Amino acid sequence: MAPIGKRSRDRRRAAQWAGCAALALYFLVVAVVGEWRLAVAGSAALLLGVLCGVVAYVSGVTAWELLRAFGGGLVKAEYSKTVRIHRPVGKAPSPWQQRYVHVNAEGRMLTGTRGCSYENSNARPQRRFWVANGRHPGLRPFWQTLFSPALLIVAVPAGVATAALVLVAVPGALIAAIIGVPQG
Repeated sequence: MAPIGKRSRDRRRAAQWAGCAALALYFLVVAVVGEWRLAVAGSAALLLGVLCGVVAYVSGVTAWELLRAFGGGLVKAEYSKTVRIHRPVGKAPSPWQQRYVHVNAEGRMLTGTRGCSYENSNARPQRRFWVANGRHPGLRPFWQTLFSPALLIVAVPAGVATAALVLVAVPGALIAAIIGVPQG
């Protein structure tokens, strides 16, 4: 008997393959009823809609998490230590981090980090951080919290573009093929 997690993965994978097969069949019907160019244009619009959806989702979730932290406030944190970050070459903008610690009124230690280029970089004894409340409490740079509403400026139009492109692709391509919209 297979574990429960394996069954759910298998069901998800089967649903993904079924969805891809349904889309392929849909665009094949569009190509047969209309023209191949209409099917290619519809699949390109669908792919662009999916990419816009990913951008809208990522920027929207990030903005939501940062806006949940807006209820905190500025605090001073004390320098703790400098540590090396072990990441693949080319992935980290700075190989060292300076760690700062703040103890809140409840006695909980919150840590914040700041990147630096060298182990012996001069660290300021105190830095101002924004206390982030919410699911992941901690210390964040103030500019992240300050510019979090700007992510909504990206997320909302990307979400609207996603809806428009997907509607153009899925029912729109078939409707254009049925009514005979000329291509070219």
